[in-house]
Amino acid sequence: MYCIAGFLRWNQRAYSATVTGPGRPFFNRHWHASRLQSLYQYLVDHLGYADLLDSLVLEVWRLLDQRPVQVDSIREMIGQIASCLFDPTLDMSVNKSASRLVNSLFAPTPGSKEDPGVQVYRQRLGDMGDSDLTQEAKCFANIMHDTGLASPYHAVLIRHLREHKTDDLIPDALWRQIHLNLSEENRELLRMVFGEAKPPRVFLLAGVLNLLGQPLGVGQGNNPSCQSAIGLSLWADHEADYLLQILAWAARDNEILIRFEGNEVSSKNLKLGLVTETPVDVDPVSLILIPHLDRIYGEMWRRCSERDDDAHRWINPEFYGWWVNHGFLAVTDVKTGEINDYEMRVYFFNPNNDSGQDWGQGVNCSTQGNGEIRGEASLPIAEFASRLCAFHFDTLELGDVDAVPADEIARVADMAFGSWAANDTD
Repeated sequence: MYCIAGFLRWNQRAYSATVTGPGRPFFNRHWHASRLQSLYQYLVDHLGYADLLDSLVLEVWRLLDQRPVQVDSIREMIGQIASCLFDPTLDMSVNKSASRLVNSLFAPTPGSKEDPGVQVYRQRLGDMGDSDLTQEAKCFANIMHDTGLASPYHAVLIRHLREHKTDDLIPDALWRQIHLNLSEENRELLRMVFGEAKPPRVFLLAGVLNLLGQPLGVGQGNNPSCQSAIGLSLWADHEADYLLQILAWAARDNEILIRFEGNEVSSKNLKLGLVTETPVDVDPVSLILIPHLDRIYGEMWRRCSERDDDAHRWINPEFYGWWVNHGFLAVTDVKTGEINDYEMRVYFFNPNNDSGQDWGQGVNCSTQGNGEIRGEASLPIAEFASRLCAFHFDTLELGDVDAVPADEIARVADMAFGSWAANDTD
């Protein structure tokens, strides 16, 4: 069972891998889908449907609990689950967890319970009264809260309500985004990555709605710059107006402005940072904003490069906003690279495509079962602290530092020096 789960996890990450460079403008999902089908069939031939289905269902729920924004690979896996459940040649036992997943996409409401297709569903909506439409909407809401997924039938209902029932479906703050005039450069970029099934502005609007609804799902794994992923997640959760403002600048003007130590920093005409090529296997908001955010972060770093402490100390509060405290401690000495003493206790959020990671020494991040809300990961404090390199803290709320047991501090230091800091003990 563990080997199957490991394969499925690897496959999901491979599906999300970025393929860029000359002659390779975007990731070929159709090619991957055919390979995926072949690999599933190989497992079925050797292991049988029962073992594969159970592992596949568990893996899908584990990923959904993290509320990812990009769900193409998850939808592919749910399609495989549906194929197993509804194959008349297979004798499959009832699997309620599997049925919940399949129904979330293909039969989420009473009006779509037998997966009639969007044309038939649209006709049914026209025959429904207010009570039935309300029930349909409630079922969609329950499904989204349960899985984080939206069914194609949900879009049909929204269009129906928009055309026939109400003008109040879109918050006022999004009307600027709806009518935003994208630059030709960004229109072409969105077409290249997401195709021409819809206008570029529609893909970007969908990306905004996804991000504002599930900010913890912006995976660092596909973002070339972790700073951008952290910023998008933070602003989507705490400062949506600010996120929409800088997105409007970037999408319309090919420029964003951020203040640093009293001076405006423009993303125009700056040197490249970590992002040297346009990231294409990311969500639409990341696609537009990452290059600008990365250049500005790089410029802030250059302005701090000659200072006598880690540059994060000055950059992070200015780049991310007032949520980042101005107290700061870096475990690594900026001049010598040596590891300082561990006298600390803090928490932080670090977005990844899959937060259920193995950090070595038995340190395994948990994403469910230990009180995590969806999108969070957790670890015992000592294990978490042993993997920190730098952090911010509130200088006015230090707490009682003497209350931290000395043996816990020693344990944290031992775990660090026994892993990532092993070569910095001099």
